[in-house]
Amino acid sequence: MNSKRQFQIGNVTIGGDAPVVVQSMTNTDTADVQASVAQCKRMIDSGAQMVRLTVPSLNEVEPLKAIKSQLAKDGYGHVPLVADVHFNPKVAEAVATFMDKVRVNPGNFTDKRNFSQLDLSDSEYAAQVERMALRAKPLFEICKQHGTAVRLGINHGSLCDRIVSRYGNTPEAMVQSALEWLEICEQYDFHKVVISMKSSNVLTMMTATKLLNDSMLQRDMSYPLHLGVTEAGNDREGRVKSAAGIGALLLMGIGDTIRVSLTEPPENESPFGHKLVKSIENLDVENLNIQDGTLIFDDDSEDEERWFCRAAPYQNPEYGICGVPLLRTHAIRHTVGLLCRETALCRLSRSQDRRDGLHRERSRRNGRCRLRSSGRLQRSRLCV
Repeated sequence: MNSKRQFQIGNVTIGGDAPVVVQSMTNTDTADVQASVAQCKRMIDSGAQMVRLTVPSLNEVEPLKAIKSQLAKDGYGHVPLVADVHFNPKVAEAVATFMDKVRVNPGNFTDKRNFSQLDLSDSEYAAQVERMALRAKPLFEICKQHGTAVRLGINHGSLCDRIVSRYGNTPEAMVQSALEWLEICEQYDFHKVVISMKSSNVLTMMTATKLLNDSMLQRDMSYPLHLGVTEAGNDREGRVKSAAGIGALLLMGIGDTIRVSLTEPPENESPFGHKLVKSIENLDVENLNIQDGTLIFDDDSEDEERWFCRAAPYQNPEYGICGVPLLRTHAIRHTVGLLCRETALCRLSRSQDRRDGLHRERSRRNGRCRLRSSGRLQRSRLCV
């Protein structure tokens, strides 16, 4: 989208003016080569343009090689494979010799999260950052040698004690963690970097990503961004949370690759991801139809997912219409309640009642948005 840096990850171009890449992640045991290969094939057949596999220890390195080799033999070698690594730098260094991309978590690569308050002086803080940089150097050297990309996967739930003690468990802390690692990458002249700012809270994810994007632009170090909501859920909940968070950022021109994280078979993720990207590309944000405080969509499709993709991204304060109910003029109407800023919760309801009978009621007892029609609570799902 609006990242300035562009490069290849395997056969896929990411960043700059390249199309948004839709990716997914396996949930098999990586040591089970046969099951992992079969699942990767299903995911690729369903539209995954990049596939990530977890590598929890050195024991999974050889099976991962076998998976990559078998997929290439079976005609699936055109799709880049990503190794997901936590805690162990040696695992990251091992898989970087043959994988297309390695995802590391700065919160646990060398630093740890023991939920301890650290009172560090500026010099002590800087010393810990330098120690982290020295430990990361071999990984970046190996990646440069083999043309391997790295994703810096910042996770709101696993920021290290050093970061949290100084900046709190906040979006700003996530940005600081990312910037520290980007400076380390540039220190070692390594630039095949993608960054993600993940959280299960949609507003936290959106805020952190927007702040990072602005900070990079100010520093003239714009790198591709990976968008996603951690463990978004399943069914409507997962899809609407992803559409709200990912879609709103894509509307702002932020994001180069996405993953819709569902607690379902992973082959279900990419079809919705592609639908979301296409819907965002086709949205006309300059000509919104707002009547009596209601944003109206004319949509004759019976595709509920298409409606999620179109409506949910507008639940975003950046567009100045947060709190405006969204309705579509069709026999089956869907209404998305506003994103409550203080709770990051909203409700999605599907109703065949007339639009005039719908009104929103704010429940102060639980801070959530509900939709009622003629005094009867409609069937609803927690979505954000």
